[in-house]
Amino acid sequence: MSSKLIKFTALTFVFLGIYINIPFSILGVIFDYPNILRQPTGEVLTLFKAGGSGLIATWYAFALAPILMIVAAKLINQVLKNERPNIVSVATTFGVLAGMTQVLGLIRWVFVVPVLANTYTDPSSSEAAKAAAVMVFEGLHQYAGVAIGEHLGQLFTALWVLLLSLAMLNSKFFGRWQGIVGLIISGLMLIGLVEGFATVISFEVGIFGIITPISFILLSIWMISLGVYLFRVKSAKLLN
Repeated sequence: MSSKLIKFTALTFVFLGIYINIPFSILGVIFDYPNILRQPTGEVLTLFKAGGSGLIATWYAFALAPILMIVAAKLINQVLKNERPNIVSVATTFGVLAGMTQVLGLIRWVFVVPVLANTYTDPSSSEAAKAAAVMVFEGLHQYAGVAIGEHLGQLFTALWVLLLSLAMLNSKFFGRWQGIVGLIISGLMLIGLVEGFATVISFEVGIFGIITPISFILLSIWMISLGVYLFRVKSAKLLN
C-alpha cells in the first residue's frame, strides 16, 4: 500500500473534521442556526433575506462538507479493505449514501430558500404569494431537510461509523480504543434519530434534542483523531 495514500487519507479526515465545523459555526453566528429553525417560517425567511449573498455562500460551503465525507469514505475503504473487506465495503456504501443525502438536504438553502425568501420579503408580493412561499418552505424543509438530510443522512452516517469502528477493533492501522469510541458515537447518533419523529408525532423531545449535536461534535473529534493517528503511524510498519 502506498504511503502517499495513507497520508492523503489521514489529511482528508483531519481536514473534514475541522472544515465541517467552520461553516456550521458561522451559520450559528449570522443566522442563529440551528435554533432559527424553531422559529415561525416567516421569521426564518426574513432573517435569511437579511443575510444576503454571504449567508448563501456560507450555506454552499456547508453543503460541500458531505461531499468530502464521500471522498473520506472511499479513501478509508482503500486503507482497510484488505483487513475486513466485507465490512468495509458495506461501510463505504453507507458513507457515500450519507454524503449524498446530506448534500441533497443542505443544497436547498442555496438554490431554493433564497427564492422563497425573496418572495416572502418583497413588498409587492400579495398575501397569497407570501402564504405560498411559507407552505413551500415548510414542505421542502420537512422532506428535504428533516426526512432526507437529517434522518437518512444521520442514519447512514451512523451506520458508516458503526461498520468502520467494527473494522478498526482489530486493525494495524488504528487503535482498538478508536473503534470502541466510534461504536459509542454511532450509538448516540442512532438514538438521536428519535428527535426527528417529534415533527410528526407529538411528544417531548427532552434529552433527545441534545444527543444529535453532541454526537456530531464527537464525530468531528473522532475523525480528526483517526487522521492524526494514521498520519503518525510509520509507513514502513504499515507496508510490512
